[in-house]
Amino acid sequence: MLRPTAQPKPGTRLHDEVVIGQPFNVCRWKPQFGMPMEAVETESVNGFDIPIILVRLYDALQRHDGLNEEGIFRLAPDAAKCEAMQKELNTDREALDNIGPETDKHVLANLIKVWFRMMPTRLLSGITSEQIRACQTGQQCMALLQSLVPMRKGLFLWLCELMADVAEHGDVNRMSSNAVAIVIAPNLYDINPTDAEVSNPMAALVYTQGMARFVTQLLEFYMAVRSRVRESRSFSGGPAASAAEASRRALAEA
Repeated sequence: MLRPTAQPKPGTRLHDEVVIGQPFNVCRWKPQFGMPMEAVETESVNGFDIPIILVRLYDALQRHDGLNEEGIFRLAPDAAKCEAMQKELNTDREALDNIGPETDKHVLANLIKVWFRMMPTRLLSGITSEQIRACQTGQQCMALLQSLVPMRKGLFLWLCELMADVAEHGDVNRMSSNAVAIVIAPNLYDINPTDAEVSNPMAALVYTQGMARFVTQLLEFYMAVRSRVRESRSFSGGPAASAAEASRRALAEA
C-alpha cells in the first residue's frame, strides 16, 4: 500500500560531503590565496582560464581609476588594510563584487602581487637560469613563454596585458614599462637555495637581475605587438583589437 504510484521526478542532487553549521545549499567560498592554480575559481578571459579573484581585483582597480594613481603597484599600502582585505576575500565570495571606490587603490594592486607571490609554485619557477641567459630579445622571451603549460602561459599573458595597461598610463602614474616589470617580476619566481647556480648571494643577485630583464623584455615585446595590432585595426576601420588578439599575435611572432 505504501508503494509509489509513479516514478519520482528528478530533483536536486546533493553532495554527500559532511556539512556542519550551515544549510545544505550554501556553497563555501574556497580560499584564493596560496592555492594552486588548479584549485581556485576561474573564468575565461581572452580564451584562458584566469583566477576570478585576479579578474575582479583588476576590474575594480580599472573601474575606480587606479591606473592613474601615482606609483600604482610600486607604493606599499597600509599593511593592516591589506591583510584585512585579503582575509575577507579568502572567506567571502560576495566581497569580490562589493569593492567600492573608497577602497585604497594601492591595496588592490598589492593584493594582485600578493596572489602571485603566494602561489605554491610561482608562475616562472620552471624557467632555469640558463634559459634566461639565452634570451637576448623580447621575441626570444616570448618563445620561452611557449614552454609553459597552457594555464600558466595564459595567466602570464593576462599579466602582460595588465602591465601594458599600467605602462600606457605612465605619464600620469609615473610607471614606465621598465618600472612596472621590475616591481612585478620578484613575485613570479623564487630562488631555490639548493640550486648550485644561485646558492651564493652574488649569483642570486645576477639571477634576480636576469629575471627582471626577462620580464621587461617580454613586456616591451608584448606592448609593441599590441600597438601594431591596434594600428592595423584602426587603419582598416574594423572593431578595436582585443587582448586576446594581441596575445595570439605575440605568441605567433615568437
